[in-house]
Amino acid sequence: MNRILILTIALAVFTHARADTDAEKSFREGEVRNMKILAKEKDARERASAAESLGGTKYPDSIIALAAALADPDPRVRAAAADALWKSEKFAEPARSALLKALDDSSPEVAVRAAGALQSLGMKESELVATRKRVLASADAPRNVRFLAARGLIGFELPVTLLEPILAYLDQSAAPRSASTGNDAARRNTELCAQALARLAKTGDRALIAPLVDELRRARHGHVVLLKTLALFNPKPDGWTELLLSFLGSPEHTVRHETLSLLGAEKNEKDILAWVPRAAAMLRDPDASVRSQAMWILGNAGGLAAGHIDAVIAGLGDADVSVRKQAARAIGEIGEKTQAVSAAAKTGVAQRARPALTKAMTSDADADVRDAAKYALRQLESGASTAASPVDAGVEAGGMALLRERKITFEEGSFFRALTESDLPVIRAFLDAGMSASASVAGVGPPIRAALFAGQACSAAERPTRPETKAMVRLLLDRGADPNLADARGNTALMEAASKGCDRELMRILINAGAKVGATNAAGLSAFEMGLFVGHDGLEELIAAGYRLPPEKAKMYEQGYAGKPAMLALIKKATKR
Repeated sequence: MNRILILTIALAVFTHARADTDAEKSFREGEVRNMKILAKEKDARERASAAESLGGTKYPDSIIALAAALADPDPRVRAAAADALWKSEKFAEPARSALLKALDDSSPEVAVRAAGALQSLGMKESELVATRKRVLASADAPRNVRFLAARGLIGFELPVTLLEPILAYLDQSAAPRSASTGNDAARRNTELCAQALARLAKTGDRALIAPLVDELRRARHGHVVLLKTLALFNPKPDGWTELLLSFLGSPEHTVRHETLSLLGAEKNEKDILAWVPRAAAMLRDPDASVRSQAMWILGNAGGLAAGHIDAVIAGLGDADVSVRKQAARAIGEIGEKTQAVSAAAKTGVAQRARPALTKAMTSDADADVRDAAKYALRQLESGASTAASPVDAGVEAGGMALLRERKITFEEGSFFRALTESDLPVIRAFLDAGMSASASVAGVGPPIRAALFAGQACSAAERPTRPETKAMVRLLLDRGADPNLADARGNTALMEAASKGCDRELMRILINAGAKVGATNAAGLSAFEMGLFVGHDGLEELIAAGYRLPPEKAKMYEQGYAGKPAMLALIKKATKR
């Protein structure tokens, strides 16, 4: 590092330190002036202003001056001093004894602010209950003071008894104000109300719901806070979705936006079907943030919003870039291939949306919109093959509804999982929805073979074989499964049943359905041979159905299984003429 650079850095550090020192000096000079005003000024308003200016101080002499001001003859000064000490938090410790005395002040505002200051010093809330209850009961206490008392009593009084002063202060704080009349302070106070109401709601006391709903319908202001508070209850208030829908017509865009957000959180299908049309109508809202939020929740509704795809597609031409981006995303979610909605709905979305997405992908002025459109096109076109079969629309709808209820996607991976778990209701739902009972699943062959191969459907140690396994095999056969279809290596369902140790009844189900007992796989092995290693009684059914080992293989197996009586007995039965 050269000398010039070192000198430059040193000068910068010195200048910064000097600036900090000058600022600190100026600040202290201001505090000294305020302490003098607090001690000598005759005008109470000036003394109160000086106390207020000392709020948050960390200097012991300023703290002592504020402690002395707690004995000022004017309650405005005492209240300002208590509030200033509250803001100083741990630095207010030298004023503790004065604050304790102020708990009994005749002014409710002084007492409640002294309580706040003492709590910030570590005093337990339980030790401040009496003071706060007295303040809350003061008929002449202003709204903000009763609010502070009620907020401090949460957990010590019945929640419903604390609601009125909190709601009254919310109505006052949330009223529209111009910047010149303290809008920032109003926002802070509104947030304090929201926090207090959230604490009340989290008590789980459902007696709060009715007065909160009444206030929501009656109040002039604070609707967003009230809606968020009610949303914290679980279960939600009765008629929650209908209540939310009634606020989509609010003149305040923030209320419309929050209402849409809360509606989108309602995942019950009945509720979704109730709010989707209203959300689609909100795509014409004059406020861009509301339109964007409506697009967001319509996308989250997926295929249940397919009936309103034209309104969503129109959003690709919105003047606001965020709306266009959300429109592209929503189209992809609504038409996504693997979701459990009707094939006709997904096909219809893809056909109607493809031209508009293609245009947006190539010509929208915003790169994010172009990327979102490109991704949406992939969602419409991609997805594992479902090998869907033509089905009755009513049957398909029932199957898809169960899959949605279980949050299962309509694709081969989910079907394969259901097969391996022998989950009969889900397998039936897949078949009802159009999944093929014969086409290869997840690369392991037809569904029956896949179920017997990959899961715990059969075991030679389990007799009889589980009823759900047999019911699953019968269901697939009833739906048109061909028992002789095989995987890429020629392994059939009968071969898997034999190798996994299925009992005679299950083997008989397959044989009666037309499974060929003498078929061999790519390695030249039959079902009997694949099961011989286990040597279970299910092989008896193959023999009873006419299977016979070729003499040369019988001799080889007799040598290979020498000393294993069960296997030898099966070989002997299979070689009889």
